[in-house]
Amino acid sequence: ITNSLYLLSRSSDEARRTDQQQKIANQVQRLTNLTEDVGLMLELDYTQVMSISAVDLHGVLTAVEADLKPLYEHKQHHVKFELHPVPVMIVGDVMWLQKAFSRILANAHLYTPAEGYIVIRTLVQRDMALVEIRDTGIGMSREIRERAFERFYRGDENHSTPGFGLGLTIAKMIIERHRGHISVESREGHGSTFRISFPLSPGSEQLPI
Repeated sequence: ITNSLYLLSRSSDEARRTDQQQKIANQVQRLTNLTEDVGLMLELDYTQVMSISAVDLHGVLTAVEADLKPLYEHKQHHVKFELHPVPVMIVGDVMWLQKAFSRILANAHLYTPAEGYIVIRTLVQRDMALVEIRDTGIGMSREIRERAFERFYRGDENHSTPGFGLGLTIAKMIIERHRGHISVESREGHGSTFRISFPLSPGSEQLPI
């Protein structure tokens, strides 16, 4: 930001000034995102307050994907929902669950090339609600896969993609606060599949897979 401000003050070329202004805006947004993510981690570390109610996972997933629409339209991603025939109900906090899934889905969009596919699937197994998010992205090496949920870990050593290595960490923390579990299956060049499970809300209707 400091360098861009200096160059902005020294240049009278309108195109260069516009370029530097955009760089400043991008970096300010990155700092805003970092501040928000660190704040969320602190809140998850040190507070126990959540607004618990019955939550329809289908509603959470469709709302999050709608919020990310500009992201996947920009890269012309094909998003497909394969949802369980009836609502899949769990007990949780809608706001926090949306924050978790927004980071998982944003990660899928970020690492999936243009015109790639993202499939969002829900199903029920016994007393568990399951969500699968599968993409046709670049995939992960074994080392990256094993460390994907670590704080501040980034598999992108050149830092050519945006982010600070906190999104999946936050998602995992939120899911575990809901007595859930998250894992990832991935190979380089073959995309990634995130699997998330939660206990079903008592009394939820179940249908065969």
